[in-house]
Amino acid sequence: MSNRAIQNLFACYSEQLKNTKQSLKNLKAIDALTHCRTRALGASYYRCKLNHAEIEQLHSCRHRSCYVCAHKQRLDWVERQKARLLNVPHFHVIFTLPHEYLPLSVSVN
Repeated sequence: MSNRAIQNLFACYSEQLKNTKQSLKNLKAIDALTHCRTRALGASYYRCKLNHAEIEQLHSCRHRSCYVCAHKQRLDWVERQKARLLNVPHFHVIFTLPHEYLPLSVSVN
């Protein structure tokens, strides 16, 4: 078993998940995360020119929901969000307006 909790959960409950109705998008995500960096997706093998021990590199799923594969994109997104912040002390507040006020909303980019 790997040390990735979601992958372990999907692997342990794969039979139950197969018997539940899921959208195609969810099925693809579950399959990708379950098999990420396992032999099911294949592997590449590398050896240096001096013929030392071979290194096995398991292939990743590259799915956007995969914690391991999407890590770089997540870090890049966080940095972009930080760049948008004002360089002053402030508080971030989120609130919800009634649906009737949606036409009055202004998109800030």
